[in-house]
Amino acid sequence: MYNYSGDYDITTIYRFKTIIRSQTKCSITKEKEKKISSCPLERKIWGRLCAIEIHSRTNAIGIPLSINTTIYDNNSTSENVLQINIVELHNYGFIQNNSRMSVYFDSNYWERSAIETTGKKCNLESTITSTPTTNTALYYSACALLYHFLVSEYKLNKCMETLEYKYETHYYPYYRSDNNVHQTFLTVYWKPNKNQSCLSITYFHNLNSDMEIILSVSNENDTIIASPILEKNDSITTLKVENMNLIQDQEYKLSLKRKYGNMRYYYGYNSNFGNWFELLRIAQCPNNDEEEVRLVSMDDIGDNWCKPQKPFIILGNVKNNIYNKTSTSTKSCLNGGYMLPTRSACVCPPGFIGQFCEIGCGSNRYGADCKGVCSMHDNEMCRGLLMCTKYYGCTCPVGLTGELCDEDCPPGTYGANCNQRCSSNCRNNTCDQYTGICYYGCSQGYLLPYCSQKYPYLINPPKLLSDEYEAIEMELNFESKNIKGGDNTIKLKYYQIFYKSKTEEEFTKTEFKIINENNTRTTDILNNLEPDTTYIIGVLVITNDGNFNDKDIVYDQYKTSCIQPEVTDYNIQIISGIKSVNVRWDRIHIKRLECNIIKYILTLTHNQSKNKMSGIEEIESSSDNGHLIKNLYPGYNYSISLTPETNKGPMMSSPIYSFTPQITKNDVSIKDIIATTDDDKIKIFWKLKNVYQQDTIVNEPFTYVVKFKLQRILSCSLEILKNDWTSVMISNRTNYEIFDVIPNAQYCIQVQVANDNINTQQDIQICALTHSKKPTIEPVFDLKHPINVTNSSVFIQWKVDSENCSKLNGFLSTYYIELKDKENNILQVNETKKNYIYINNLKSNNYYELKVFIKTHIGYNPEHFLFTNFTTKTRYLTPVDELVVYKKSLKYRLVGLRWYYKEDASLDGFIISMNEDTFGNENKVSVITPTKCPAWPKYYCYTYRNLSPTNNFTFNIKPKSLDYPEGGPVSSISFNINDEMPDPPTELKITDIGNTFISLQWDIPWIFNGILKMFIINVEEISYENLSVFSPVQTTEYPIYKEVPSYNYTLENLNPGSTYSIAVISVSNSLWYSLPSRILTTTLLDTKLLS
Repeated sequence: MYNYSGDYDITTIYRFKTIIRSQTKCSITKEKEKKISSCPLERKIWGRLCAIEIHSRTNAIGIPLSINTTIYDNNSTSENVLQINIVELHNYGFIQNNSRMSVYFDSNYWERSAIETTGKKCNLESTITSTPTTNTALYYSACALLYHFLVSEYKLNKCMETLEYKYETHYYPYYRSDNNVHQTFLTVYWKPNKNQSCLSITYFHNLNSDMEIILSVSNENDTIIASPILEKNDSITTLKVENMNLIQDQEYKLSLKRKYGNMRYYYGYNSNFGNWFELLRIAQCPNNDEEEVRLVSMDDIGDNWCKPQKPFIILGNVKNNIYNKTSTSTKSCLNGGYMLPTRSACVCPPGFIGQFCEIGCGSNRYGADCKGVCSMHDNEMCRGLLMCTKYYGCTCPVGLTGELCDEDCPPGTYGANCNQRCSSNCRNNTCDQYTGICYYGCSQGYLLPYCSQKYPYLINPPKLLSDEYEAIEMELNFESKNIKGGDNTIKLKYYQIFYKSKTEEEFTKTEFKIINENNTRTTDILNNLEPDTTYIIGVLVITNDGNFNDKDIVYDQYKTSCIQPEVTDYNIQIISGIKSVNVRWDRIHIKRLECNIIKYILTLTHNQSKNKMSGIEEIESSSDNGHLIKNLYPGYNYSISLTPETNKGPMMSSPIYSFTPQITKNDVSIKDIIATTDDDKIKIFWKLKNVYQQDTIVNEPFTYVVKFKLQRILSCSLEILKNDWTSVMISNRTNYEIFDVIPNAQYCIQVQVANDNINTQQDIQICALTHSKKPTIEPVFDLKHPINVTNSSVFIQWKVDSENCSKLNGFLSTYYIELKDKENNILQVNETKKNYIYINNLKSNNYYELKVFIKTHIGYNPEHFLFTNFTTKTRYLTPVDELVVYKKSLKYRLVGLRWYYKEDASLDGFIISMNEDTFGNENKVSVITPTKCPAWPKYYCYTYRNLSPTNNFTFNIKPKSLDYPEGGPVSSISFNINDEMPDPPTELKITDIGNTFISLQWDIPWIFNGILKMFIINVEEISYENLSVFSPVQTTEYPIYKEVPSYNYTLENLNPGSTYSIAVISVSNSLWYSLPSRILTTTLLDTKLLS
């Protein structure tokens, strides 16, 4: 059988020798007080004081050969022969001084190496730290390090010393056809010194390897006993080969053989393919009843002596997990054990075993079977040892603690490093320091040896099977699931039943009865009981050692049966009084076995109207022949009946009798004022009550006084307002409505009956909170902090008018803000609790609209907001566009200029100047206000007058704003004032047409080149429907009085169905004529002529 996994009982023991535990030992606590050190500092001295032992209780496989650490196999008590040490194998090529074993291999194909558990190469020298200095100051520090060294968790060795097989230097002579041939690269001959059954090999076979490697074991006749394949893995692996029946003194051969998977030829290659195979150890396995002890030299640990200790665990097939004991489950584990998520049993500290760590090994024992012995001397035992196991880590042995694990546990503690506390149920709070056993006994009711378990008792009381008039039959359950306490050694022997009636003080106890182990359910009967009586019953169990637990008996109640009495006539008499009634009946006499009457129930019914029940009250009478009922409603109609009851339930009820108590004056008052809010009003409802706090129906008219006042406006503050009560008289109804109330406000309300005692009535007041609504108020500008606009930001501050805070209609929550980019139609929203907002990253020279809403816990009102609009300032003023001279006149010595400038709220004028000669002399600079042209609304116009008729001119203009008062870029145009031909009209079109008229519209010419005087309209009939009505060309002059964007004119007296060519010509004052603008159109036919 080939086994690649398993748990192994390996304990690493750090043994502090006798000298270090003597009276003059290095004690950290004492040295701190004396400030004087006697601890050995030199490495050679320390090595003589401490030894490391690896105790293998079940096998010797897989113990790693740590870096710079020599494991002396000659200390093995099993005297295994096959123990290949990597250092000796590499240095000498054989195992020295061993006549029972020989090794054959070629050292040219092997190289000393070191790898991590994952197979990754590592540097041996990198793990060695510098040697400590020997001055006195460092000496005390070394002792402190030792303390941490003793109590810290372990870590796995990072680097493992190996022999790497250099496959690329080993010639492989076989061909593709020889695919079943393996090449041997290591051979071991040995003779067991006793019968054995197992051996192991620890190795690393890379997943990338192209080799198949076989471990072949054969006897002296070359008969193969086992030939497992060394599987590839991503970490160091230990293979255990079992069930081989190796005979003492017979020679056996072990060989490592290889072949290539795809028969490739690798000889002569370098190591580009990586390390494929590394050998760590080959060893025989000891028998299960043997223990191997291996010593690790302190001299070869290097400086690792001052680092935390670790257990030497098996190498391979174990993930390098270090678990935190405090974070794992310890609920089911005892004596300091803890649960790992990967294991089904608890991880126990050294000195405890069992699935739950429930078994203590004792003062001188350890190991998974408690057969490991610490010392042969009774005065030492496990004193001065530090024990480490694979999963648990390192700890002092059980019963010991201290810096060197040589101090006995303080009273009340026990276990590994004395971390466990004795059970609180141990007498004198004392237990065995090694196992936790309470040697002085337990408190009453608890079990030895640990006093953690109570003596057994039944979880559930007896089960009732039947109840008779004078007996109770029960079933007693002694199954294990119904027993709490005890352990596997305690058995139930006897039981005894305790019982008593509810009126008795002492329990009656039955005789002892035997518990049958083969019948866990027993039936028992209690006789000679009283009928119709409740009994309290429990069961006491006595164990086979004569002890019992009478503190935890579980009791239940059981009742004997009876016969219900039969009575049909109670002879009831009803005597009405003022606000009371006296009910009388005959006393009932009970016979033997009949049920006792436990109470008499009078059912009192309050009838508001016929056959309508509004209130029922059951009155329990303590008397057996009568009962007086007081404090009834005066004047109300009541009904009453009598029903005796036994433990079996109610007997037959009597007939129903009616009566009416008398009523007096002024017994009515207000009850249950209820106020509800609805929109802008409060609805008030109330009921009537008499002085005895019972509801009644109002059959006669009453008058009420309703009072109310506004107490506080929560939207403003929580302060109480100083307001007077408003009083209203209400008749013949029990409701009222208060209109036009303020939202989110508290009103106080009182209602009184207007009777003779109105001034002495107790004031019944309630308060009502009106519904909150969306606010009907908007913020106002804070004039102390005016709006500030830049070319990329805006700052606005506002406030809420405190005089109108009631219009908030709710609790002010935030301010909801909408910022709309009007030019790009982009809406941004924001919320703030502050009463101002600063918004940046705005576009320059852009038009925005800002709305600020008040938002309460209800929301905001889109109809109430603070509104402002603004245009961000331009980042830079731009020059004017489309600068042109659109009109000029030599006669009138004027010129009209027109230009375009984009919409800009910051624009507050233009800076203009005119040069009147060729030398560039500039006239006086002036600033004009931005004036749009009447004829071109998107353009600006300006007219210069009284110009010189002979000069040429240059006109300069630049925009001006508050941000740039000196103006922006200059735009210029040069011209003279001589008249020229104007542009024709534009956009000539027909706006309406009939059979005798045509309506025209055209836009003003773009350039006048003079002063526009008129338009001439020429109409020529170019085709016609009726020759007899032909008309010649018509010419119309359309005078111009002002410049407007477009002009309209209607031609009349035209011929139906005729086609006309219409031309419109621009004419200036100097009689310059433009080219015509033409259009063709046809008048409509005359429908009368067609008919």
